[in-house]
Amino acid sequence: MNTDYFYKFIGEKITTLRKKKGKSQEEIAKSLGVTRVTWNHMEKGAQKITVDRLWEIARLMEVEIFELLPQGDQDFDPATEEKFGDLEKHQVLSELNKLRTKK
Repeated sequence: MNTDYFYKFIGEKITTLRKKKGKSQEEIAKSLGVTRVTWNHMEKGAQKITVDRLWEIARLMEVEIFELLPQGDQDFDPATEEKFGDLEKHQVLSELNKLRTKK
């Protein structure tokens, strides 16, 4: 399954939240115990983020973890249909729903 869009979406969210908090990449990276380069890769969507790490980021940003995730079709860009087949898109949304119900 192509997950590039998923991680880019999260990267955009965490970049926006970091900037709203007025924090540098270095400050956030230090708080999470990662390098600035690793954090930069997370913001670009080039670094896969584990659920545990996502929880840490949500706590640090003072948001619910689900605020960092796509919330269904409305958060997928128009080109998503080309990036994900219908089955793959359904699988991604299904996995997100499973995460939501585990909260």
